[in-house]
Amino acid sequence: MLVGLVLAVVLPVLAVTLSRAPYAPDGDWATFEMGLRRLAEGHPPSVGVFSRFGWYHPGPALYYLMGGPYLLAGGAGIAMPVTAVLANGGCLAGVGLLVRRHRGLVAALWSLLVCLLYLRQLPHGFLVDVWNPYLPMLPFLVAVLLCWAFLLGDRWALPVALVVLSFCVQAHVGYAAAAAALLAGTAVARALMRSRRPDRPSALRVWVGAGVVLALLWLPPIWQQLTGHQGNLGALITDLRTAQDGPDVNTAVWLVGTEMGRLPAVVTGTTPQATFVLPSRLPMWMAVVALVVFTVACGYAIRRRDWPVVKLGGLTAAVGLAAALAVTRVRGVLFSYLVQWATVAGILLWITVGTAAAGAMAGRAGASRASRASRAAPTASRWVHVALCLAVVPALALVVAANTGRLPHDDPEPVRLADNVVRWLPSSHDVVTVRYAPSPRPTLLGVTGSGAGFILALDKRGVQVEPPPNQDLGFGPVKPRVSGTRNWTVLLDFADDHPPPPAGFREVAHAGQLIAYAAPAGCC
Repeated sequence: MLVGLVLAVVLPVLAVTLSRAPYAPDGDWATFEMGLRRLAEGHPPSVGVFSRFGWYHPGPALYYLMGGPYLLAGGAGIAMPVTAVLANGGCLAGVGLLVRRHRGLVAALWSLLVCLLYLRQLPHGFLVDVWNPYLPMLPFLVAVLLCWAFLLGDRWALPVALVVLSFCVQAHVGYAAAAAALLAGTAVARALMRSRRPDRPSALRVWVGAGVVLALLWLPPIWQQLTGHQGNLGALITDLRTAQDGPDVNTAVWLVGTEMGRLPAVVTGTTPQATFVLPSRLPMWMAVVALVVFTVACGYAIRRRDWPVVKLGGLTAAVGLAAALAVTRVRGVLFSYLVQWATVAGILLWITVGTAAAGAMAGRAGASRASRASRAAPTASRWVHVALCLAVVPALALVVAANTGRLPHDDPEPVRLADNVVRWLPSSHDVVTVRYAPSPRPTLLGVTGSGAGFILALDKRGVQVEPPPNQDLGFGPVKPRVSGTRNWTVLLDFADDHPPPPAGFREVAHAGQLIAYAAPAGCC
């Protein structure tokens, strides 16, 4: 029933998304689609997407996730947001199913309610965004609940969790600390606490299947490390181990505290203090309230010997501590996207509180059913469940629809410019080298993002294109394969930055704010 309700939310969103105009990504989103195009050509990247710190994220799992739908869609960019919304919708269904399996329908609906309240406060378009810091967030939440299910006797859940965690870490290395803390917490809990539910038989086929998937995920980056000119895993580990001045402990505490206090903020109508690119901030007393409620819930569960809640609380604490530690290791500006995954700690905290409350209510209901005066209790309970479904599921549908109303980084101007350049090219076999003109604008607002969309559009139109040399690392594993002599150099610029063409160049195309100058290769 719950799966059907969640799918009823996701499928209309999918239909609306498919009915939109073709998706034209720019920036990191365009570079990622370049990787999908290489996969479709039989040359899949062996590492993850590029990091601004000079290395690539650990593995190609994100390309693998998107590759099948992208091929089925005939190389249409719209496959990326559609796959993202399906993956996130499936994760929401997984959250509901796992909690319902072990704590009942009321706790499952509460968990979905917590998710939708947090979704309202996440960046707009989060559910359709394929950006590697965002897409693994809900899968990581599911991985935590899978580890919890394993501690409650579902042996099949651990190999599945390992696959999901591998996806998260390969997509964005920022999840590595939390994944390690989660697995360590699971191992400790398994060693110290015996489940009150008997272990189910070990699912050997699940372990074998998970082993095959894990091998397929990790062999490419390991092979690249052993055979590449510069091993990416080695460069990544070396960089992460290098001493660096990151945010202090106070900053880490208020950031994680803000994520835990978002539910009290919704109740009190408090708006987080927003910034341009830095994480938003809530008053610290909201985090204190959240921690007090969490501590009381876990203490009450210990008193009642409600070990499932205690185990979930322990995993939540491990993820929260790992989030604070990861914040202190961030180098440079603390951009909000780098630590957005800390939201999972806040969601888990309130799911734990809800499962504790649901267990307490179930215990009281069981005691009341023992008396003759409560024969109507089952009927009343069913009506309560129906009312909760009617309240939570439509609200979840509205939040998902609002969150997917606008596709991220959808910029048609580079596409129109590429069309104009293709019409200008003397021959469809010409090889174009793209350069970016110097811009007085900040890097985040410069021509680099539009340039990636422009290069992708040329590549999709069959033009052999060579990215700018200063972008070699960013385009490394996703660079188009160029054969032949470079015929033209195309200089991309903003029309209002440098109206006169540079010496030796002439204007060949214009679209919106973008302008393209061209010159024969080697002349300038």
